Amino acid sequence: MLVPRFAVIAAGLAMVAVSAGLIVVRAQTRDRPLWFEFELLPKDSGASGEQPHYSIARVGYDEGPSYWWPVYDANHHLIPIDPASPSGPAKMQAVSSHVAVTDIEEGRVELAIRCRRYTPGDPQAFQAKETLDLNGHRLTYVPGQSLEIPVAGGGTMILRGSVTDTQPKFAQGEPVEPNAGQLVLVNPVVIRNGKDVVLNSQGSATIAEGKGAAFVTAKGMGRLTLSLAPFAAAAQAEAFWGRLTLTWNGDRYMLLSSTPICGGEQPHAVWAALDPNDVQEGVGSAPVH
Repeated sequence: MLVPRFAVIAAGLAMVAVSAGLIVVRAQTRDRPLWFEFELLPKDSGASGEQPHYSIARVGYDEGPSYWWPVYDANHHLIPIDPASPSGPAKMQAVSSHVAVTDIEEGRVELAIRCRRYTPGDPQAFQAKETLDLNGHRLTYVPGQSLEIPVAGGGTMILRGSVTDTQPKFAQGEPVEPNAGQLVLVNPVVIRNGKDVVLNSQGSATIAEGKGAAFVTAKGMGRLTLSLAPFAAAAQAEAFWGRLTLTWNGDRYMLLSSTPICGGEQPHAVWAALDPNDVQEGVGSAPVH
């Protein structure tokens, strides 16, 4: 059967058009601005209570972030710097990383990462980008995975991340719009009985996820622990965007945060407990039992 020449030419042009269309689609996909939101945490962070530290990256990201973590013993208790003062500040360890991102797609991220442990106060901890060569440390990361990264000097970091086509928003290193299952405090202020400001912690932030807890501690108030899951001795409080209200031993407490405290529907139930005997000032996260 003979096929007219013009039909062959038309079919060929159609094939070219389809191929060109595929090239355009791929090009548009590649050119679409994608962001990589990720966190690095010690492998045992779930037991010891360290909070995530989020970073956001575009293609070309090349940074050397440093992290300081409290040091815990085998029972996950804080080890104080001065053994004679168990209630004193905890020992700290430093882990610095060099992270570079070369490509971001919806289902994968091409990056290189290297981590090293340093002693607190070591000035080289701030020079990870210059001193940690990434040759031989390139990998492909699938969003949603928990990837183990060995730490030179001992230990393991966990990399977790996701890809999004909108720039994630953060305040003090924590998400401005918490996901369901996250409790976030940014620049927390606590007011008692509508008049006494018992805590004003500007410049501080913390996050708790799942059954973990966030806490704020101040002299004259004690330690206020907050969690999305019930825990021993806790009472139910209510969070409504950036405000949380709690009644404890006849006193009314209002905690204000610069960003929403919980994700999901508002108002949101939160479990809270106040220990007036813990007066070591600070803002952070820790496991609850």
